[in-house]
Amino acid sequence: MQVIYLTLSPPFFLARFPDKPTNLTFTNIKSRSAEISWLDPENTGDGNLTEFWIQLQKENSLILNITTNKVNKYELGNLTPFTTYEISLAAGNQNSLGEKTITSFITSEEGPPLNVAVTAESSSSLSVTWEPPEKDKRNGMIVNYTVCISHEGNKPCFKEQTTKQKMLIIRNLIASTKYYVRVLASTKVGFGNYSETIGKFTNEPLFPDKPTNLAVANITSRSAEISWLDPENTGDGDLTGFWIKLKKRPS
Repeated sequence: MQVIYLTLSPPFFLARFPDKPTNLTFTNIKSRSAEISWLDPENTGDGNLTEFWIQLQKENSLILNITTNKVNKYELGNLTPFTTYEISLAAGNQNSLGEKTITSFITSEEGPPLNVAVTAESSSSLSVTWEPPEKDKRNGMIVNYTVCISHEGNKPCFKEQTTKQKMLIIRNLIASTKYYVRVLASTKVGFGNYSETIGKFTNEPLFPDKPTNLAVANITSRSAEISWLDPENTGDGDLTGFWIKLKKRPS
């Protein structure tokens, strides 16, 4: 009978738990969502992989703590724009979870509307036009735009108007007055960032020209009729009335 002796260097054991997942990668990072993917660890311990454990933290607060099935990607949602998140990922088998792999990422900013332009329509109105934010800085389909009007740059809005169009006429303003305008886009999940603020003066008030063809008819000892034509230039608005002044000359 032969006896074979094996000399093993301690410690010698089969790891029961999986190693860390590898190649943890972030793709399609947006202002409020991101996608993560990874590869299985080569060493799965003394069993097949059954799950992955995902934890997400923001400012040292745990906001996501889930266990998935045997998958290799996951979509993170309900995130905050321009924020740093720390994510940890561990693989598990029928025994337990293995060691975590930990990394971090930053969500993008939500883009503001582009090419905002403000022009004076009249002494009491301004016209505002713009283009949508860049496609990769939108968090879904834009549902409307909000136009903010203030008396000073970046100060609180004294008037806000919402529209689904890419232009707006701001009315009932004061003549020869400077107003500051900025625009933001909204999706179903929230508001984006404001555009740069643009200051613009309303026009000086424009008045109608003189009426024309003033004529007097049916003159009697105690009455007379006068008639005239509207001026071609009515200023920056429709005519609202006429002022008639009658003076008696000394004989």
